Amino acid sequence: LLLLKNGRIYTAQDFRVTVLGFDEYVVRLPLDSLFGGLDLGPRKPSEMGWRELVSLPVADILSADSRLGNKITVERHKRWVFPAACLVLSVFVIPLAASFQGMHRQNGLFLALLLFLAYYSFISLGISLGESGVLPPLLGLWLPNALFLALGVAGIRLAARERMPRIAENARRFLRRGPSPRARREGETP
Repeated sequence: LLLLKNGRIYTAQDFRVTVLGFDEYVVRLPLDSLFGGLDLGPRKPSEMGWRELVSLPVADILSADSRLGNKITVERHKRWVFPAACLVLSVFVIPLAASFQGMHRQNGLFLALLLFLAYYSFISLGISLGESGVLPPLLGLWLPNALFLALGVAGIRLAARERMPRIAENARRFLRRGPSPRARREGETP
């Protein structure tokens, strides 16, 4: 379906030109007949619906083509990991928001963006390692959610006890002084 607005249609026939003006013109394109003979090749797992994805015999595919089998398994897990990530990140940011009060809220926003970037990097790394077969897809995709959920629950427990870590003050102190003397000693080479 194609909607054209405020235009003209020109037709030429036998040395005559006819002009038809329109405010709106709806063009229906029969895409199934236009692309009916076009072969786009096999569908990727990311293009498949859930029913089709679940109906694939992963064990047989893994024995024939391990990379495709891993991609199918990763895609199955991604369909559950990303919705769960919304809940996990919500639990994670609650204590983070509580620890930045007053004028330090902009620091909290900056830290939240950095931590989201770290989370996204972990998920991307898990997808890559799962598709290549280096790491089981179950572990690679669910480990970032488990880690951030554990950190969020620990932060909520601290908030319930009103013992929030002073993230902004600790970060400023670290940036002013650098690493602790013990960390500097351990990093030195003899």
